[in-house]
Amino acid sequence: MSINLLPTERAAIHHEGVECGETLADQLRYAITATLGPLNPQPDVQEVGAICFGDVQPTAAAKKVQETFAEKARVSPIDFVNANPGASLSIVCTELQLRGPTLHFLMGGDAVRETALILAFRWTTEESAEVVVVAEITMVNGRRALDITLVRRRGHNIREVFIYG
Repeated sequence: MSINLLPTERAAIHHEGVECGETLADQLRYAITATLGPLNPQPDVQEVGAICFGDVQPTAAAKKVQETFAEKARVSPIDFVNANPGASLSIVCTELQLRGPTLHFLMGGDAVRETALILAFRWTTEESAEVVVVAEITMVNGRRALDITLVRRRGHNIREVFIYG
């Protein structure tokens, strides 16, 4: 059972069939910038935190690294980084220069969603961040989906869903 802990400004906006790149980092970057973009005033990047969670992990990249190790061959640094479940969030936060607190959970589900929202709410009320991006990664009909909730210190929260492919 999911508890709606935080009221949102509007019903979730669904973006179907978004094309913006194949990697999770590309898709996460697109979803975060598309959701943060309309905010007025724009939050200071020093005050934007992020929490990411979900059941979708980079298993193909991890398998590639494992197979390369098994062959006793050299593993590409890019492949090694992309096999890390938290790499996408780290890459995006670095590229967008988001400097608030970050956390990546290696699981999904209602309990993790509630924990992530409670933590985001705490970060904003304790002034660790002005805005916290909470990103849930799931699969919908064989396509990757990102459910983004912006938890804001002031104003209403915003929720958007991006379905890729």
